[in-house]
Amino acid sequence: MADAGLPHPAPCDRRAVRDIQRAPPDHTTRLLGVTWTPVARRSSTFTGWEIDGVPAALVAGFSRRTLGANGAEGIDGAARRLIDAYRQSHGRSPSAVVEAKLRQQATLETRPDKHLRSLAELTADWRERATATLGEDATTWAQHLVSRLPVDAILRADDLPLKKVHDLAAVVLMEVGNRRATWGHYNLMA
Repeated sequence: MADAGLPHPAPCDRRAVRDIQRAPPDHTTRLLGVTWTPVARRSSTFTGWEIDGVPAALVAGFSRRTLGANGAEGIDGAARRLIDAYRQSHGRSPSAVVEAKLRQQATLETRPDKHLRSLAELTADWRERATATLGEDATTWAQHLVSRLPVDAILRADDLPLKKVHDLAAVVLMEVGNRRATWGHYNLMA
Protein backbone atom coordinates (compact mmCIF):
# COMPACT_ATOMS: atom_id res chain seq x y z
CA MET A 1 0.00 0.00 0.00
CA ALA A 2 1.35 3.43 -0.86
CA ASP A 3 1.51 5.75 2.12
CA ALA A 4 -0.08 8.63 0.14
CA GLY A 5 1.89 11.09 2.27
CA LEU A 6 0.01 10.06 5.38
CA PRO A 7 1.87 9.92 8.70
CA HIS A 8 2.70 6.42 9.86
CA PRO A 9 0.84 5.31 12.97
CA ALA A 10 2.82 5.15 16.17
CA PRO A 11 3.88 1.66 17.15
CA CYS A 12 1.67 0.09 19.78
CA ASP A 13 1.99 -2.77 22.19
CA ARG A 14 0.03 -5.65 20.64
CA ARG A 15 -0.58 -7.08 24.10
CA ALA A 16 -2.54 -3.95 25.06
CA VAL A 17 -4.66 -4.23 21.91
CA ARG A 18 -5.27 -7.92 22.57
CA ASP A 19 -6.32 -7.15 26.14
CA ILE A 20 -8.76 -4.52 24.88
CA GLN A 21 -10.29 -7.09 22.54
CA ARG A 22 -10.75 -9.60 25.38
CA ALA A 23 -12.42 -7.20 27.78
CA PRO A 24 -16.20 -6.76 27.79
CA PRO A 25 -16.80 -3.50 25.92
CA ASP A 26 -17.85 -1.33 28.87
CA HIS A 27 -17.36 1.96 27.02
CA THR A 28 -19.84 0.92 24.34
CA THR A 29 -22.22 -0.27 27.05
CA ARG A 30 -22.15 3.14 28.71
CA LEU A 31 -22.28 5.06 25.44
CA LEU A 32 -25.15 3.15 23.81
CA GLY A 33 -26.75 1.31 26.70
CA VAL A 34 -26.43 -2.07 25.00
CA THR A 35 -26.14 -5.46 26.67
CA TRP A 36 -23.78 -8.26 25.73
CA THR A 37 -23.88 -12.01 25.26
CA PRO A 38 -20.73 -14.10 25.80
CA VAL A 39 -19.90 -16.36 22.86
CA ALA A 40 -17.35 -19.13 22.42
CA ARG A 41 -14.73 -18.52 19.75
CA ARG A 42 -13.72 -21.24 17.29
CA SER A 43 -9.98 -20.98 17.85
CA SER A 44 -9.63 -19.32 21.23
CA THR A 45 -10.15 -20.14 24.87
CA PHE A 46 -11.11 -16.51 25.50
CA THR A 47 -14.73 -15.46 25.59
CA GLY A 48 -16.01 -13.27 22.79
CA TRP A 49 -18.78 -10.71 23.21
CA GLU A 50 -21.66 -9.94 20.86
CA ILE A 51 -24.29 -7.23 21.28
CA ASP A 52 -27.65 -8.72 22.30
CA GLY A 53 -30.17 -8.57 19.49
CA VAL A 54 -27.68 -8.62 16.61
CA PRO A 55 -28.55 -11.61 14.39
CA ALA A 56 -25.86 -14.21 13.70
CA ALA A 57 -26.29 -13.59 9.94
CA LEU A 58 -25.24 -9.96 10.41
CA VAL A 59 -22.19 -10.93 12.46
CA ALA A 60 -21.25 -13.54 9.83
CA GLY A 61 -21.74 -10.99 7.06
CA PHE A 62 -19.02 -8.86 8.61
CA SER A 63 -16.67 -11.81 9.20
CA ARG A 64 -15.64 -12.21 5.58
CA ARG A 65 -11.94 -12.66 6.33
CA THR A 66 -12.56 -15.39 8.88
CA LEU A 67 -14.98 -17.42 6.80
CA GLY A 68 -13.95 -16.40 3.28
CA ALA A 69 -16.10 -14.59 0.74
CA ASN A 70 -16.35 -14.09 -3.01
CA GLY A 71 -14.41 -17.29 -3.70
CA ALA A 72 -11.50 -16.29 -1.47
CA GLU A 73 -10.16 -18.69 1.12
CA GLY A 74 -10.94 -17.53 4.66
CA ILE A 75 -8.63 -17.60 7.65
CA ASP A 76 -10.35 -20.74 9.00
CA GLY A 77 -9.93 -22.59 5.70
CA ALA A 78 -6.30 -21.54 5.35
CA ALA A 79 -5.59 -22.58 8.94
CA ARG A 80 -7.16 -26.01 8.35
CA ARG A 81 -5.10 -26.40 5.17
CA LEU A 82 -1.86 -25.50 6.98
CA ILE A 83 -2.65 -27.76 9.95
CA ASP A 84 -3.48 -30.66 7.61
CA ALA A 85 -0.22 -30.11 5.72
CA TYR A 86 1.65 -30.13 9.05
CA ARG A 87 -0.01 -33.43 10.02
CA GLN A 88 0.94 -34.98 6.68
CA SER A 89 4.56 -33.87 6.82
CA HIS A 90 5.13 -34.62 10.54
CA GLY A 91 2.80 -37.58 11.09
CA ARG A 92 1.17 -35.93 14.10
CA SER A 93 -0.95 -32.97 15.08
CA PRO A 94 0.84 -29.70 15.82
CA SER A 95 1.35 -28.58 19.41
CA ALA A 96 -0.73 -25.66 20.66
CA VAL A 97 2.19 -23.28 20.05
CA VAL A 98 2.76 -24.53 16.49
CA GLU A 99 -0.98 -24.42 15.77
CA ALA A 100 -1.10 -20.80 16.95
CA LYS A 101 1.80 -19.98 14.60
CA LEU A 102 0.04 -21.73 11.72
CA ARG A 103 -3.13 -19.72 12.43
CA GLN A 104 -1.05 -16.53 12.43
CA GLN A 105 0.43 -17.58 9.08
CA ALA A 106 -3.10 -18.21 7.75
CA THR A 107 -4.14 -14.74 8.88
CA LEU A 108 -1.26 -13.17 6.98
CA GLU A 109 -1.78 -15.32 3.87
CA THR A 110 -5.43 -14.33 3.57
CA ARG A 111 -4.95 -10.63 4.28
CA PRO A 112 -6.11 -8.61 1.27
CA ASP A 113 -4.22 -5.60 -0.03
CA LYS A 114 -5.21 -2.37 1.69
CA HIS A 115 -7.00 0.31 -0.28
CA LEU A 116 -7.34 3.82 1.08
CA ARG A 117 -11.01 4.76 1.44
CA SER A 118 -12.63 7.58 3.34
CA LEU A 119 -14.64 6.94 6.47
CA ALA A 120 -17.74 8.12 4.59
CA GLU A 121 -17.16 5.49 1.88
CA LEU A 122 -16.55 2.74 4.42
CA THR A 123 -19.61 3.69 6.44
CA ALA A 124 -21.82 3.77 3.33
CA ASP A 125 -20.51 0.32 2.32
CA TRP A 126 -21.09 -1.11 5.81
CA ARG A 127 -24.60 0.35 5.94
CA GLU A 128 -25.41 -1.09 2.50
CA ARG A 129 -24.11 -4.55 3.45
CA ALA A 130 -26.02 -4.51 6.76
CA THR A 131 -29.24 -3.40 5.04
CA ALA A 132 -28.94 -6.24 2.51
CA THR A 133 -28.36 -8.79 5.27
CA LEU A 134 -31.12 -7.50 7.57
CA GLY A 135 -33.70 -6.98 4.84
CA GLU A 136 -34.51 -3.55 6.25
CA ASP A 137 -32.78 -0.18 6.60
CA ALA A 138 -29.76 -0.74 8.86
CA THR A 139 -29.95 2.70 10.50
CA THR A 140 -33.60 2.25 11.46
CA TRP A 141 -32.88 -1.29 12.69
CA ALA A 142 -30.01 -0.03 14.88
CA GLN A 143 -32.16 2.77 16.32
CA HIS A 144 -34.85 0.25 17.27
CA LEU A 145 -32.25 -2.06 18.83
CA VAL A 146 -30.81 0.68 21.01
CA SER A 147 -34.16 2.29 21.89
CA ARG A 148 -35.60 -0.92 23.34
CA LEU A 149 -32.80 -1.33 25.87
CA PRO A 150 -33.14 -0.10 29.47
CA VAL A 151 -30.37 2.51 29.62
CA ASP A 152 -31.08 3.28 33.28
CA ALA A 153 -30.35 -0.35 34.20
CA ILE A 154 -26.60 0.15 33.72
CA LEU A 155 -24.75 -0.02 37.04
CA ARG A 156 -22.19 2.74 37.52
CA ALA A 157 -19.52 3.08 40.20
CA ASP A 158 -21.34 6.07 41.73
CA ASP A 159 -24.42 3.86 42.26
CA LEU A 160 -22.50 2.00 45.00
CA PRO A 161 -21.06 3.16 48.30
CA LEU A 162 -17.33 3.85 48.08
CA LYS A 163 -16.58 1.03 50.55
CA LYS A 164 -18.33 -1.46 48.24
CA VAL A 165 -16.35 -0.19 45.23
CA HIS A 166 -13.09 -0.69 47.17
CA ASP A 167 -14.16 -4.21 48.22
CA LEU A 168 -15.05 -5.15 44.64
CA ALA A 169 -11.76 -3.71 43.37
CA ALA A 170 -9.82 -5.81 45.89
CA VAL A 171 -11.60 -8.97 44.72
CA VAL A 172 -10.94 -8.15 41.04
CA LEU A 173 -7.24 -7.48 41.75
CA MET A 174 -6.93 -10.74 43.66
CA GLU A 175 -8.65 -12.75 40.89
CA VAL A 176 -6.56 -11.22 38.11
CA GLY A 177 -3.39 -11.69 40.17
CA ASN A 178 -4.23 -15.37 40.65
CA ARG A 179 -4.80 -15.92 36.92
CA ARG A 180 -2.02 -13.87 35.34
CA ALA A 181 1.64 -13.25 36.11
CA THR A 182 1.47 -9.86 34.39
CA TRP A 183 -1.61 -7.81 33.70
CA GLY A 184 -2.80 -4.34 32.85
CA HIS A 185 -5.84 -2.06 32.88
CA TYR A 186 -7.81 -4.04 30.30
CA ASN A 187 -7.30 -7.32 32.16
CA LEU A 188 -9.01 -5.66 35.13
CA MET A 189 -11.87 -4.50 32.93
CA ALA A 190 -12.41 -8.06 31.67
